[in-house]
Amino acid sequence: MDPELIQKFLDQIRLRAMDDAYIDVDEEKEIMSEALKMGFSLDDAQSVLRQGCQQYGYGRESELSEIVEICLQQFCANDGKIDIDEFNDAIGIGVNLLKRNATNAKVNHLAVENIAYKVITKNRYAIQGKLKKHLKKNLGFDI
Repeated sequence: MDPELIQKFLDQIRLRAMDDAYIDVDEEKEIMSEALKMGFSLDDAQSVLRQGCQQYGYGRESELSEIVEICLQQFCANDGKIDIDEFNDAIGIGVNLLKRNATNAKVNHLAVENIAYKVITKNRYAIQGKLKKHLKKNLGFDI
């Protein structure tokens, strides 16, 4: 890959996440689309995106979602449902890994809870009553 092209792509990543040091899935799709237009292969674009996020201390929603999904999947496999403590553990693990890997990312706890909710609904995980109440009260979601 041409070093000038890589630097141009890295600059674009930096500009996209300059305000919050976080790339949500919509921004990531736009960045990847632009990289493909620039002549990057999909694998090379993903590699440079990961490199750029690491270099600038940025977080990616897609990576955070993967982490939360792995946690929730394991918790659900234990007893067939997710309780409030497991939900909070998954959120905590996601937030801690994000803080460690993406030192500049400004993502709040509520945003990570929304990601976890999406994972739960996508995978149709069963949840306990306290978690249902929490999701309805704090996020406005009714499961």
